[in-house]
Amino acid sequence: MNVKDWTIKLDHIAVSLLHAKLNEKMRVFERNSTAFSTFWFIFYCLVMSATGNFLCPGNYTSPPNSLPTNVHSLKPGDIKILAGMGDSLTTGTGARATKFEDNMIEYRGRSFSTGGDATYISRVTTFANILKLFNPHVDGFSMGLGSSNSMLAGLNVGQLGASAKDMPAQAHLLVEKIKNNVWMNIRKDWKIVTMLVGTNDLCKFCEDKVGVLICRNASVRA
Repeated sequence: MNVKDWTIKLDHIAVSLLHAKLNEKMRVFERNSTAFSTFWFIFYCLVMSATGNFLCPGNYTSPPNSLPTNVHSLKPGDIKILAGMGDSLTTGTGARATKFEDNMIEYRGRSFSTGGDATYISRVTTFANILKLFNPHVDGFSMGLGSSNSMLAGLNVGQLGASAKDMPAQAHLLVEKIKNNVWMNIRKDWKIVTMLVGTNDLCKFCEDKVGVLICRNASVRA
């Protein structure tokens, strides 16, 4: 075997050992903890995703007649509604751009949080597609292109150019969308709502007089 073959073989062995070790740790963690940590679940899934093999062990859906009443017993498959708030990062603006003018198109179906285009298996890695592995009926994910008013936007209420001050309005819009959806129960269905905002707040920093002075001084020093 040449050096390249040995490198590939060692890489496969390392990945196999990583899977085995993480599987063992996850089983021990589940046995010794009544509250499954969402943080560790996401960490584990990201590691598995990086290795190209999504092998999360265990049962991650509660029985239909015993849905959890608190977050400590919640499992990934129990999540029924997925929603997103925020700015252009939530809307997936420019996510599939191939030329400059595409950078203003909102590819909500590829949003990191709610994008539901294709599947995880087809290498479209979004939070929504990961959740669909555990609950194929999860609702609220977005598809295709368009604004938050699009029929395919789902519960992605993010807005291009939004800042922190716009979040209350987005929250009200999100609540109304859930209430008006006959397939959703706003009181009983478990939900995950992601909110990513703040980049535009930083960009607007130089609009105030003190900020302008600081920016000018910084540019002079540069």
